[in-house]
Amino acid sequence: MASPVVSRHVVAVPIPGRGHINPMLAVCRHLAAADAALAVTVVVTEEWHALLESAGVPTALPDRVGFATIPNVIPSEHDRGADHIGFIVAVHTRMAAAVERLLDRLVDVSNFVPFLKNNLNLKQSVKLSCRSLEQYVPGLSSVRLSDIKTFRASWERPMKIAEEALVNILYPLHLLPRARTGNHQQNSRNGSMPHITIYPIGPSIPHLPRNGDDPGKIGNDDHRSWLDARQENSVLYVSFGSYVTMSHSQLEEIAMALLDSGVQLFWVGRDKADSLQQQVGGDNGLVVPWSEGLFHPSIGGFLSLCGWNSVLEAVSAGVPLLAFPIGWDQLADGHIVADEWKIGINLRGQRGEDGIVSRAAIRAAVIKLMDLDDNESQEMRRRAAKLHAARRGAIQEGGSSHRSLNSLVNDLAQGRLNGAGTCQ
Repeated sequence: MASPVVSRHVVAVPIPGRGHINPMLAVCRHLAAADAALAVTVVVTEEWHALLESAGVPTALPDRVGFATIPNVIPSEHDRGADHIGFIVAVHTRMAAAVERLLDRLVDVSNFVPFLKNNLNLKQSVKLSCRSLEQYVPGLSSVRLSDIKTFRASWERPMKIAEEALVNILYPLHLLPRARTGNHQQNSRNGSMPHITIYPIGPSIPHLPRNGDDPGKIGNDDHRSWLDARQENSVLYVSFGSYVTMSHSQLEEIAMALLDSGVQLFWVGRDKADSLQQQVGGDNGLVVPWSEGLFHPSIGGFLSLCGWNSVLEAVSAGVPLLAFPIGWDQLADGHIVADEWKIGINLRGQRGEDGIVSRAAIRAAVIKLMDLDDNESQEMRRRAAKLHAARRGAIQEGGSSHRSLNSLVNDLAQGRLNGAGTCQ
């Protein structure tokens, strides 16, 4: 049978960071699988392309999902944790010209979809006098305004950049949230907002689910063997994202607490793996630079800063969380995990006057989370399993995410995303 003719082309431009590139690749893989006539080009920096190649990512993607590169016009991935705000500013100020030059090579500019500036005024005077976000975002009663003050203070410049990016999106706006169900349409208020079509696709997790499927995408045989030798739900998975953003003293308290707890742990320590292995390694602990072991059946809990990608991975794995939020979205996510979804314990409130969570508090929370006979732990696991089942149902054929993906593909095929379409 002849291969289908590619008649549609999507260019995907993720923020050049692991927490954005991985979900984008998952979405692109789904798009290509859903539409045999669609080709996808993912734009990354030359550095990121080399990192992805070294991990074998391009060869694992469908033939119609490829990469195009722009020069390394932003700080290196290895250094961005030292100045994350500077990294965001660099993405905002330096990437646009490089991406535009790339697009000039990919398409005939005279026939490229017109990019319309909406000049929307999204600023509104908000009195920060109430205790929660409930009156602004229904369902977030546990999230306090103090949790998002960081967006208005030290992160003011990145938030302005995010606002500018939002208002410069194609008209009408088409958004791809990664953890919503059902189709939603937001119309204008007093004619000031364009139609917004939201395609709720996700969670976009680039790992295989567990429980009946592959027990975890673990490339390292030693890591897999270590986990295989442990009982189900007996190991605490520890990972603090793409880069650790906590003080040395706090990291020391965490390490000592984990050692004192006696709980078996699998710690993704990145560049600190060797030193952490000396501290907490042994019969009960293994610290590795990198692994994707969260989906292994032996994992019974996840100690995380609770960035949104980590939260979605925990939900996808059906694993309860020990939340250790430090800043940015992690503060709100910690409340959602512990107070809204009730699938974990939030340690944010255990900080002392020096801002440090003591090893005693961490140790107690770890022991409670990993005690399979504890009533609260059992309830958290039941709720985590329920969210896990909902996630599986959403992405399966006929599920809400699957239907939304088909709607996106159909709208692409029918030309409804060219700036002249309306919400369906």
